[in-house]
Amino acid sequence: MDAGPVDHLVAVHERGRTGEYGAFERAEDPDYRRDLLFSYVDSRDGAASVALALAAAEPGFEVYDIAASDTGSAVPSAELCAHHFPGVPVREGLGEFETLVSVDKARDRLGFVARHLWREEYAAQRAAEGGATR
Repeated sequence: MDAGPVDHLVAVHERGRTGEYGAFERAEDPDYRRDLLFSYVDSRDGAASVALALAAAEPGFEVYDIAASDTGSAVPSAELCAHHFPGVPVREGLGEFETLVSVDKARDRLGFVARHLWREEYAAQRAAEGGATR
């Protein structure tokens, strides 16, 4: 099945339960979220990006990539690139788990910064369930 834009969105269920963050149990798999270039965004951050875009709206049309600042993978970003995109140059200074989707325009023009990152959300879910965390 092809990944679509909604697959990129991770929803949190009511009453603080972490909902879809349980899917990150597969984060050690280097193929997990490959169709999305390993990206994701929490639904709360997605909503915040829409509010920021509306507040900054001017006549015309702008496109912004909205994603968390990290990948949705437990495999370091450079390793993911080497595995899936051999021979493709990787930007110097790429952070260990830095997103492969450029969110610079949204950050610079809208002030968008994702606040809900999967590692923290997943760890909170696991702790709430009494399980181990990564």
